[in-house]
Amino acid sequence: MKTVYVLGNRLELTDRAAVELMPKLASTCGAFRFVRYDPTDDVDLQDINPIFIDTVVGIQRVTVFQSLSAFAQRRTTTVHDYDLVPALGILLKLGKLSSVTVIGIPNSATPQTVLFDVQRILKDLTEEPTLPHR
Repeated sequence: MKTVYVLGNRLELTDRAAVELMPKLASTCGAFRFVRYDPTDDVDLQDINPIFIDTVVGIQRVTVFQSLSAFAQRRTTTVHDYDLVPALGILLKLGKLSSVTVIGIPNSATPQTVLFDVQRILKDLTEEPTLPHR
């Protein structure tokens, strides 16, 4: 079972969508285990290719980021909890991670408006690519 690390703050209106989405995702996406993650804690990531869900400022729809450089290049798009990007960058440089995937949720989103998109993305991430038939 693949673990998905969920960031957010229930007390902050613009940072709670991912956390509020967790129970619904847990009940509908059985191939995944959803765990709260705080990059400032010393959490042992169980996967060298982890998936994160977090609120992202500056996006209008659910977006998949598979490179941390997307956050560095665009000043208008940053992970709301800024500690995530530097923490993951260090783990990548140390070789503790091979890659990262961040499913970004717009900071203005509600769980109801993004649930389907996040479910679809998680499904796509678990499907093996198929070769075309000849």
